[in-house]
Amino acid sequence: MQYDDTAVPDSNHISSDAVRGGAYSAPDAARKLSFTIGQHQKTKDWHDVQSCPWSEFVAMMSRHEVGPKEGRCFTPAVFDDCRRGKHNALQIDVAVLDSDAGASLDDLVVSLKLRGLEGAVVSTHSHLKTTTQANADAYDSWCRKEGLPPKDTAAPARFLVEDRGMRLDIAQGAVVFERKGRFITFSHQPCPKYRVLLPLRRPWRRADYDSPKEACAAWESAYRALVEWLGIEFD
Repeated sequence: MQYDDTAVPDSNHISSDAVRGGAYSAPDAARKLSFTIGQHQKTKDWHDVQSCPWSEFVAMMSRHEVGPKEGRCFTPAVFDDCRRGKHNALQIDVAVLDSDAGASLDDLVVSLKLRGLEGAVVSTHSHLKTTTQANADAYDSWCRKEGLPPKDTAAPARFLVEDRGMRLDIAQGAVVFERKGRFITFSHQPCPKYRVLLPLRRPWRRADYDSPKEACAAWESAYRALVEWLGIEFD
């Protein structure tokens, strides 16, 4: 189950594009899409359920400042018991995909248009970030598998491309910026980061399945299929 905890937009529209669909059009303009607001990314009580038409949702998501993920945030799901967990999800009206590997705005928009999808592509708070953090043990394990010393100058770029799916032109020349505790941080070219918002023609509802486990499995399967269909690296 994918949940989005990026801060709710405040100001300074960065870059976005709305895509008019064909075969897979957005819901009726009068229908309201529900989502949940948190006061901070570590919010424990997710009770602030809001709803608005698709056009208003896109407008809200298209205004933000690039910077740390702090302040109000949102998830596209509605929960029972106000707890943000996959087995607590009751309903999802919008599929949210994070593109963090360097796909351009044009790449994403073209992918949606070619498939007749209605959606929106908006930049995230970490848009054009020049560092990427990874688990240090995972990096060391990857280097051993590839027969490369962790300090090999070519290893960071290869790891980012082959393990993280980053575009070569962004990863090329990457270096280890910092290694601290369990984490390693790589420095690289500015990386475009976007969020793809796709309104569902019909909401996913847990009540439509025999159990929360079955409902989650159905969502995860559909989500993976969507990502593969779009043909672009998503987180």
